[in-house]
Amino acid sequence: MLIPVLAAAGIFPGLEPTQLASLSGMLFEKHVKRDEVLFKQGDPASIVYMVQKGQILIRYKPYDGDELTVGTIGPDGILGWSAALGHPRYTSRAVAVEDSTLLAIYGTRLRCLCLQQPETGAMILERLASGIAGRLQSTEQLVHLLSSEIEYNEQCMERKKQHG
Repeated sequence: MLIPVLAAAGIFPGLEPTQLASLSGMLFEKHVKRDEVLFKQGDPASIVYMVQKGQILIRYKPYDGDELTVGTIGPDGILGWSAALGHPRYTSRAVAVEDSTLLAIYGTRLRCLCLQQPETGAMILERLASGIAGRLQSTEQLVHLLSSEIEYNEQCMERKKQHG
Protein backbone atom coordinates (compact mmCIF):
# COMPACT_ATOMS: atom_id res chain seq x y z
CA MET A 1 0.00 0.00 0.00
CA LEU A 2 1.09 3.55 -0.69
CA ILE A 3 -0.56 5.24 2.31
CA PRO A 4 2.74 6.31 3.96
CA VAL A 5 4.00 7.62 0.62
CA LEU A 6 0.81 9.63 0.04
CA ALA A 7 0.72 10.98 3.58
CA ALA A 8 4.34 12.14 3.39
CA ALA A 9 4.23 13.50 -0.14
CA GLY A 10 1.82 16.35 0.39
CA ILE A 11 0.16 15.69 -2.94
CA PHE A 12 -3.26 15.56 -1.32
CA PRO A 13 -3.05 17.60 1.86
CA GLY A 14 -5.96 17.26 4.26
CA LEU A 15 -7.03 13.76 3.30
CA GLU A 16 -7.92 11.57 6.26
CA PRO A 17 -6.27 8.14 6.65
CA THR A 18 -9.42 6.39 5.38
CA GLN A 19 -9.48 8.64 2.33
CA LEU A 20 -5.77 8.00 1.71
CA ALA A 21 -6.47 4.26 1.99
CA SER A 22 -9.22 4.47 -0.67
CA LEU A 23 -6.96 6.42 -2.99
CA SER A 24 -3.82 4.37 -2.41
CA GLY A 25 -5.55 1.16 -3.42
CA MET A 26 -6.01 2.62 -6.89
CA LEU A 27 -2.52 4.05 -7.36
CA PHE A 28 0.56 2.46 -8.86
CA GLU A 29 4.13 3.66 -9.14
CA LYS A 30 5.70 4.49 -12.47
CA HIS A 31 9.44 4.99 -12.95
CA VAL A 32 10.71 6.86 -15.98
CA LYS A 33 14.26 7.46 -17.14
CA ARG A 34 15.68 10.78 -18.27
CA ASP A 35 14.36 11.74 -21.75
CA GLU A 36 11.67 9.05 -21.59
CA VAL A 37 8.33 10.19 -22.99
CA LEU A 38 5.48 9.60 -20.56
CA PHE A 39 2.80 10.44 -23.11
CA LYS A 40 2.58 12.20 -26.45
CA GLN A 41 0.27 14.99 -27.52
CA GLY A 42 -2.76 13.30 -29.04
CA ASP A 43 -2.31 9.98 -27.19
CA PRO A 44 -5.44 8.62 -25.50
CA ALA A 45 -5.72 10.31 -22.09
CA SER A 46 -6.10 7.48 -19.60
CA ILE A 47 -3.74 8.11 -16.66
CA VAL A 48 -3.21 10.99 -14.23
CA TYR A 49 0.33 11.26 -12.83
CA MET A 50 1.63 12.79 -9.59
CA VAL A 51 5.37 13.44 -9.40
CA GLN A 52 7.03 11.99 -6.31
CA LYS A 53 10.63 12.53 -7.35
CA GLY A 54 12.21 14.15 -10.39
CA GLN A 55 10.92 16.57 -13.00
CA ILE A 56 8.69 16.22 -16.03
CA LEU A 57 8.71 18.73 -18.89
CA ILE A 58 5.36 19.58 -20.50
CA ARG A 59 5.58 20.47 -24.19
CA TYR A 60 2.82 21.68 -26.52
CA LYS A 61 2.94 21.72 -30.33
CA PRO A 62 0.52 24.15 -31.94
CA TYR A 63 -0.63 23.07 -35.39
CA ASP A 64 1.14 26.05 -36.99
CA GLY A 65 4.38 26.33 -35.06
CA ASP A 66 7.25 24.79 -33.20
CA GLU A 67 6.85 22.80 -30.00
CA LEU A 68 6.80 24.99 -26.88
CA THR A 69 7.66 24.22 -23.28
CA VAL A 70 4.62 25.17 -21.22
CA GLY A 71 5.77 23.93 -17.84
CA THR A 72 8.00 21.80 -15.68
CA ILE A 73 6.32 19.62 -13.09
CA GLY A 74 8.29 18.71 -9.98
CA PRO A 75 7.55 16.84 -6.75
CA ASP A 76 3.89 17.00 -5.65
CA GLY A 77 2.90 18.29 -9.10
CA ILE A 78 0.17 16.70 -11.18
CA LEU A 79 0.13 16.08 -14.93
CA GLY A 80 -2.08 14.26 -17.38
CA TRP A 81 -5.17 15.87 -15.90
CA SER A 82 -6.97 15.43 -19.23
CA ALA A 83 -7.56 11.86 -18.04
CA ALA A 84 -9.10 13.05 -14.77
CA LEU A 85 -11.46 15.35 -16.63
CA GLY A 86 -12.54 12.66 -19.09
CA HIS A 87 -10.96 14.25 -22.15
CA PRO A 88 -10.22 11.68 -24.83
CA ARG A 89 -6.65 12.84 -25.66
CA TYR A 90 -3.67 14.43 -23.94
CA THR A 91 -3.21 18.00 -25.13
CA SER A 92 0.55 18.06 -24.64
CA ARG A 93 3.64 15.85 -24.45
CA ALA A 94 5.34 14.90 -21.19
CA VAL A 95 9.02 13.95 -21.07
CA ALA A 96 11.26 13.24 -18.08
CA VAL A 97 13.95 15.85 -17.46
CA GLU A 98 15.66 13.37 -15.11
CA ASP A 99 15.00 9.91 -13.73
CA SER A 100 11.64 10.30 -12.01
CA THR A 101 9.17 8.41 -9.86
CA LEU A 102 5.47 9.07 -10.26
CA LEU A 103 2.27 7.87 -8.70
CA ALA A 104 -0.35 7.08 -11.30
CA ILE A 105 -4.07 6.44 -11.36
CA TYR A 106 -6.40 5.65 -14.22
CA GLY A 107 -8.73 8.58 -14.88
CA THR A 108 -11.78 6.31 -14.92
CA ARG A 109 -10.94 4.99 -11.44
CA LEU A 110 -10.38 8.51 -10.14
CA ARG A 111 -13.73 9.67 -11.51
CA CYS A 112 -15.47 6.65 -9.92
CA LEU A 113 -13.84 7.47 -6.58
CA CYS A 114 -15.14 11.03 -6.88
CA LEU A 115 -18.68 9.74 -7.44
CA GLN A 116 -18.54 7.13 -4.68
CA GLN A 117 -16.86 9.37 -2.10
CA PRO A 118 -17.89 12.96 -2.89
CA GLU A 119 -15.96 14.54 0.01
CA THR A 120 -12.73 12.82 -1.05
CA GLY A 121 -13.51 13.64 -4.66
CA ALA A 122 -13.99 17.32 -3.86
CA MET A 123 -10.58 17.49 -2.17
CA ILE A 124 -8.88 15.73 -5.09
CA LEU A 125 -10.62 17.91 -7.67
CA GLU A 126 -9.62 21.03 -5.71
CA ARG A 127 -5.97 19.91 -5.92
CA LEU A 128 -6.33 19.23 -9.64
CA ALA A 129 -7.95 22.62 -10.21
CA SER A 130 -5.07 24.31 -8.41
CA GLY A 131 -2.58 22.56 -10.67
CA ILE A 132 -4.57 23.41 -13.78
CA ALA A 133 -4.82 27.08 -12.77
CA GLY A 134 -1.06 27.31 -12.30
CA ARG A 135 -0.42 25.71 -15.68
CA LEU A 136 -2.90 28.01 -17.41
CA GLN A 137 -1.26 31.04 -15.85
CA SER A 138 2.19 30.00 -17.08
CA THR A 139 0.76 29.20 -20.52
CA GLU A 140 -0.95 32.60 -20.64
CA GLN A 141 2.36 34.27 -19.79
CA LEU A 142 4.09 32.29 -22.54
CA VAL A 143 1.44 33.24 -25.10
CA HIS A 144 1.75 36.91 -24.10
CA LEU A 145 5.53 36.75 -24.45
CA LEU A 146 5.31 35.07 -27.86
CA SER A 147 2.67 37.54 -29.03
CA SER A 148 4.93 40.43 -28.03
CA GLU A 149 7.86 38.85 -29.87
CA ILE A 150 5.75 38.31 -33.02
CA GLU A 151 4.51 41.89 -32.88
CA TYR A 152 8.08 43.16 -32.47
CA ASN A 153 9.28 41.05 -35.42
CA GLU A 154 6.43 42.32 -37.59
CA GLN A 155 7.34 45.92 -36.70
CA CYS A 156 10.97 45.28 -37.59
CA MET A 157 9.99 43.77 -40.94
CA GLU A 158 7.73 46.72 -41.67
CA ARG A 159 10.53 49.19 -40.87
CA LYS A 160 12.92 47.22 -43.04
CA LYS A 161 10.44 47.41 -45.95
CA GLN A 162 10.03 51.16 -45.44
CA HIS A 163 13.77 51.83 -45.30
CA GLY A 164 14.61 49.33 -47.93
